[in-house]
Amino acid sequence: MRIVYGLLAALAVMVAGFWPSFFSNPAQNDALHTIHGVLASGWMLILIVQAFLMARGQVTLHHLIGRASMAWAVALFITAVMIMQFGVAATGERSLPLPWRPILTWIDIPSLLMFAGFYIAAIVCAFQRRSELHYRFMLCTVIVIFSPALGRLLAPAFHGLIPALHPTFWTIEAVCVALIVYDYLAYKRTWPPYWIALVGQVLIQWTMFSAPKIPAFMNIMRSMGLPSQ
Repeated sequence: MRIVYGLLAALAVMVAGFWPSFFSNPAQNDALHTIHGVLASGWMLILIVQAFLMARGQVTLHHLIGRASMAWAVALFITAVMIMQFGVAATGERSLPLPWRPILTWIDIPSLLMFAGFYIAAIVCAFQRRSELHYRFMLCTVIVIFSPALGRLLAPAFHGLIPALHPTFWTIEAVCVALIVYDYLAYKRTWPPYWIALVGQVLIQWTMFSAPKIPAFMNIMRSMGLPSQ
């Protein structure tokens, strides 16, 4: 049940972080953002339900929901990519400042790729009946896409989203380290998923502010519709 409590805490952070822009009034957003918000929230609920079912020994229902989650994961990934492209090309009062966009997109691209990789690895491990890896890979699908929610929650304390990025990644990395330490203390060993998530977060954090200085990446941004001014 510790996994359930941890995921409930993560869901609480997500709701708090996106309360002003989504949860307080989902209808305030366009269809794409509303659908993505529902899918992202549903993903958290799926993982909570799945962890609860396994804790109660309801394996058959767990497997049934797991198969259904494949379509949910694909839809979440697709809408996340669409949101990312929308954020790059958006204009108007509610659009992100231009200097922020390369930084946030640099974070989004590897985060989404890791989400997909972790989920595929989790499904493979499930079919191989390697439960110790399966649930850790599934937890990592939350870890690697958690920075938007946590960043928005921390932004007021650090006077903006961009100043809050380093504290956001430090917090996520601390969670990864805590999970690694817990595995070692409880089982006298560690497994790769949390290590991979930790290294991925550190690499993103070290490089994110260099993104606007990389010509090839900025060319990609312009091809995605980044306004010139």
